[in-house]
Amino acid sequence: MTLNNTPLKTRFAPSPTGYLHLGHVLSAYTAWAWAKANNAQFILRIEDIDTTRCKDIYTDAIMRDLEWLGLDWQGEVIKQSERFELYKGAITTLQNKGLVYPCFTTRKEISNHPHTIGGDGIIYPGIWRNASQQQIDAQMAVNTPYCQRLKTDSAYSACQTHSFIDSAQGTIIVDASICGDVVICRKDVPTSYHISVCLDDNAQGITHIIRGKDLFEQTHIHRILQGNLGYSAPLYTHHDLITDDRGKKFSKSDKSLTIKDLRECGHSPEDVLRMVGVYT
Repeated sequence: MTLNNTPLKTRFAPSPTGYLHLGHVLSAYTAWAWAKANNAQFILRIEDIDTTRCKDIYTDAIMRDLEWLGLDWQGEVIKQSERFELYKGAITTLQNKGLVYPCFTTRKEISNHPHTIGGDGIIYPGIWRNASQQQIDAQMAVNTPYCQRLKTDSAYSACQTHSFIDSAQGTIIVDASICGDVVICRKDVPTSYHISVCLDDNAQGITHIIRGKDLFEQTHIHRILQGNLGYSAPLYTHHDLITDDRGKKFSKSDKSLTIKDLRECGHSPEDVLRMVGVYT
């Protein structure tokens, strides 16, 4: 099946900072099942730009867990840690458009500054947004670490299209304020999640992005980046999240029950798929 003569393709793109949990299974299965139903390609991407927290042991475990669950993928598995030069090129494109500025503020300083919470966490309060070149040069001269942030409102204005399509909600008008001036190049690595995911989805020909509702607000930023980098917008599906008995979504950060644990306790793949509500 094709979309405007483009082969249909979706992906599962976990970050190997821990073992897969039930929330991951729902996302992976939802994308895999959609691909099977629509004669589309399902691929696996490893989003490992965080070279400190991401580990090969988790990458290997992700593949074992998916194979154990019967969720097969097609093609080569790419690792984002091997694509930093490509991401630098995308950031340079935005810099040449005047849409990027350096930010020398630490996370602690940002959290101590008056701020609000948005779709990407704390909305950056613009501390360095209007800094003078003299102020910037002074920080550069003493090698103060800095990230690169997107001038989101300017990037929004530079886009020719300001919407994306969500399978449940229809056409969504992009809100440039929902995440603020996000980081597009981190202090420790020459990229960010936002840049990497947009570039790779375009490079790999992803036509349908299927992921949890917790990433819905970040889609606004991704559409702005796609517009400025000359990328087409995929079609989006944001599925419901699985929560624990406290109503909190499953997360690696709070050591939620992992597929590895379930398997080692004697559960079958069918058991795990029943737990996420996709197998009866």
